[in-house]
Amino acid sequence: MDALTSGGATKARIVDEPVVYYEEKIAKAEKTKKEYQALVTEIKTGIDAQVSLDKALAKELQI
Repeated sequence: MDALTSGGATKARIVDEPVVYYEEKIAKAEKTKKEYQALVTEIKTGIDAQVSLDKALAKELQI
């Protein structure tokens, strides 16, 4: 254990730091996922609205 410690291999360095690093990466990925899902929903809503307008216009033109 002393040899590992003297070489810089501590629990904090081997376990704690990587855990914190990857938890931050996971949190960022989850945030990006939520933003992407919100964007997809917004796009779908916009498409549905446009299709409704197009159908109404086609009905007015009797196409």
